[in-house]
Amino acid sequence: MRDLTGRYGCVSTGTSLADLAIDRFESSIFNHAFLVVDANGSLIEATPQGVRHGNLGEYAKHPVVLNTGEDMTDAQRALVALTANGYVGRKYGWDDILRLGLSHFGLHVRWLDHHVSTQMNVICSELVAEVGHAAGLDWSCGKQNLADVTPGLLAARDGMEPYTP
Repeated sequence: MRDLTGRYGCVSTGTSLADLAIDRFESSIFNHAFLVVDANGSLIEATPQGVRHGNLGEYAKHPVVLNTGEDMTDAQRALVALTANGYVGRKYGWDDILRLGLSHFGLHVRWLDHHVSTQMNVICSELVAEVGHAAGLDWSCGKQNLADVTPGLLAARDGMEPYTP
């Protein structure tokens, strides 16, 4: 197996109502993002149950893309893995989902914007963007607020390549 440590991926799960809503709002099949943290395909992802460890094999029956075409140093890849591990156990950012949904319709609620910016909860794509930022990588997809990064935006970046777990 090729060492994918420090790479991020996007997957089309399509398994829940939330996944289908994300697909619809984004005009992308990719509704989930994760970070690969070792050569064995272990990953870290933000799920509705919180930030957890997983494995690439869990997505063997789903379309997956990885940023394997993106230039990264070994130090950056190691820092991505180390930083991602520090997020394990954080709660899922349900309020981030609400904020993104409202903003899709042009609605911006100041107290909600402030709340999201000050809490420690994350959604999957925000996790990827924050960890990339910590490693000196620009995975912000042109967004000033990393909570605005979505799986579809991450999947559309240059350097994304299809992957079969």
